[in-house]
Amino acid sequence: MASQAPGHPERRDIKLSERLEAFLRQIVESLAWTSNSPLWEELQTNEGRLPPCQQVMPSTLLEEPQQNYVYPEVNMVLVDHSYSIQRNPSSSLQLFTCKVYTLMGEHLRELCRALQLSDELRGKIWTCFEHSLVHCTDLMVDRHLHQLLLCSIYIIAKVSSVEILFKNITSCYSSCLAADMNVWKNVLISRGDGENQSHGNHSLTPTTPSSHHPGKELRGNLIGFYNQVYLARMSPFAMQFKPIAGMETPVSSPYPRQRKKASHRQRLSSKYSIYISPYNRATPSPGSPIFSYTTNSSSRERLKELNNLLRRYTQPREEDEDEPLVRRPRWGGRSLHQQQLRDVENDRLAAAQK
Repeated sequence: MASQAPGHPERRDIKLSERLEAFLRQIVESLAWTSNSPLWEELQTNEGRLPPCQQVMPSTLLEEPQQNYVYPEVNMVLVDHSYSIQRNPSSSLQLFTCKVYTLMGEHLRELCRALQLSDELRGKIWTCFEHSLVHCTDLMVDRHLHQLLLCSIYIIAKVSSVEILFKNITSCYSSCLAADMNVWKNVLISRGDGENQSHGNHSLTPTTPSSHHPGKELRGNLIGFYNQVYLARMSPFAMQFKPIAGMETPVSSPYPRQRKKASHRQRLSSKYSIYISPYNRATPSPGSPIFSYTTNSSSRERLKELNNLLRRYTQPREEDEDEPLVRRPRWGGRSLHQQQLRDVENDRLAAAQK
């Protein structure tokens, strides 16, 4: 592990935590699904399938848990909410699967918010996504969880008559999750083993062609994967969500509750108790009005006000003739406030250079 500046333990801990979290996400999203991953041996203990969300997550971590829900089967068999603990998967598989559903639930929530999709449609997308993991688990071999998640958004939007383009989905995906474009531009389509099958239902198919790299593996963009692989496997299940007069659509699977993210404070200097914390709208303001500036939101005029406010502490102030002079503590020719701000600035510059 690379060591950080010893004078900034809080900053070091935050950066280390962020790096570990990013590495964990990479494992859950893609590394664990490579063809040589031990995950596939672990799945053999569960009939080669990933357990459904309700089987690995307690009801307290699910939104509005119901007594019965639609188990992700094509024949839509209702399954009782109480599931025998003896039939649960191994503890390691259960922990991994719980992380998968928790993380993907957060990502889908962000994407649906950016795409302005309703909670009802989000529930249908989630049910479709869960079905692909539970009953088409082999679709994940050498692929990325987000590839199936984005395809689920598109196919459910199509059958629900919600107009949305694949490029809009990938654009929101890129901006919301700061994603690597290879996730949708370099997707495994076939290994030359006949994985991709022809299909006759073109009503849900995008029209953008897919390119591929030469060799045994056929790779292309996400639309190519959707057309040639995903659609044939998932269309029968997704079509059950198509609104038909006189018929009810399936009940959505339980959805993971939104986690409350920890509010990490970052100390700016080892000498002074000055912190930066994430803004929380729910936190009540102090009794007296305070100045606030929100990054990427507040206006330029607000930024100018902030700069002018800071200059009051960083530049000598000309005393008003009518005001009594106030003797301030001095430090090497500077006021105490000026020295404190200069120390904070020096600390941050030193930390950035290490």
